[in-house]
Amino acid sequence: MSYPTPPDASKSKLNKAGALIASPSTGTLEALEAQQLVDQFRAAHTWPMLTARVALDTRAKQVSPAALVVQRLKRMPSIVGKLEGGRIRDVASMQDIGGCRAIMPTIDDVRGLRKVYETPRKHRTFSFRLRNDYIDNPKTNGYRGLHFVGKYDSPKRPEYRGYCVELQFRTQLMHSWATAVEIVDTFAQAGLKASDPNSFDTDWDYFFSYASAAMAIEEGAPIPDKAPTSARDVRKKLSDINGKRLVERIEQWSRTMDEDLSVVPKGIYYILSLDFENDSVEVKQYANASAADQVYRQLEADSSTSKDSVLVAGGNISQIKAAYPNYFIDSGRFTAHMRRYTHG
Repeated sequence: MSYPTPPDASKSKLNKAGALIASPSTGTLEALEAQQLVDQFRAAHTWPMLTARVALDTRAKQVSPAALVVQRLKRMPSIVGKLEGGRIRDVASMQDIGGCRAIMPTIDDVRGLRKVYETPRKHRTFSFRLRNDYIDNPKTNGYRGLHFVGKYDSPKRPEYRGYCVELQFRTQLMHSWATAVEIVDTFAQAGLKASDPNSFDTDWDYFFSYASAAMAIEEGAPIPDKAPTSARDVRKKLSDINGKRLVERIEQWSRTMDEDLSVVPKGIYYILSLDFENDSVEVKQYANASAADQVYRQLEADSSTSKDSVLVAGGNISQIKAAYPNYFIDSGRFTAHMRRYTHG
């Protein structure tokens, strides 16, 4: 099976392409050529990402058979947006273009998986290091999870040497929180993920901080700064901002889209497309990485479409849905949990 190959370009050339994308004075043709080079670099993470995901799946399920493991390439519009916004300066040094996520049932499972990846030995084709511990040190906005970075280093595929893959470990509660944030960003255009995590400007900012605090209290984990420290205080703070109304709004958005997945055949790669105009989710499966990547690039390049698409891999479609509920607008776990604090 073939996989996208790395571009014949130095790090300095890749970073120059990123600078051209970021500059508002870059001409249309020059910007297009720069994006094509960065996109080729992005696509070349497919093989290292797959390698990391297969190993992560095995290790996560040794910790807990109920673990869910998936992979995703960072969307090109996301990379472009970060370049234009100044949040990325050096494309060649990006560590999260390829990403794998392990969703574990409990916080003890997450910590068990952490120990596996902190063991001082080479994990075959990768060397790993812990980059961010957002469980012991959660972001002020409420985000929690562990982030490892692996650097590919295998003599069997020397062309990918040095390519990085990010691993994210979350509990099911942490994951339900994160995907609820994406649902709100999608429908309310709240910009929660892109905003300063220390700046609270809307009720949504406070709502998700309080929700994260509630979950951290239940999991016996550190609570985000400035958040309430008891379940009673969480309920009061949520009442102050009419959290009941916000929970019901997420539920309403979730009801607008309900995809019947029984007809989706099993594949290795899936393209999930959220269609805003028709209130639907389209799922297509592919057995070949190159074919999936080609279709995905075409979707990203189509500026006229109302669809928001992502290319993912791993397991069957039910597992994909569980790992990417924001693309199926499945907020059930999160809203059911929060109703205990807002509808009492």
